[in-house]
Amino acid sequence: MKIMIKPLFLYYGRESVSPIYTFTMMLMQVEKGYSDCETEEESRFDDRVKYTITVPRDFDGIDVVTLCVQRKRLFNTI
Repeated sequence: MKIMIKPLFLYYGRESVSPIYTFTMMLMQVEKGYSDCETEEESRFDDRVKYTITVPRDFDGIDVVTLCVQRKRLFNTI
């Protein structure tokens, strides 16, 4: 299903990131004491972080806006 829908949205906006990846990244962020910008950088360039959040090595990373939006969603549901 994802393969059929992806061409429709290929040129519009950012690709979505699974909430599992962002939640795992937020846990790592708290544990390491990273800022949002440091977290974005680590998710883009550090293979150890990619391994930890179980994404492939060619993963583009999790940007700051996605982290903020997912954090807001998480805390609004608790």
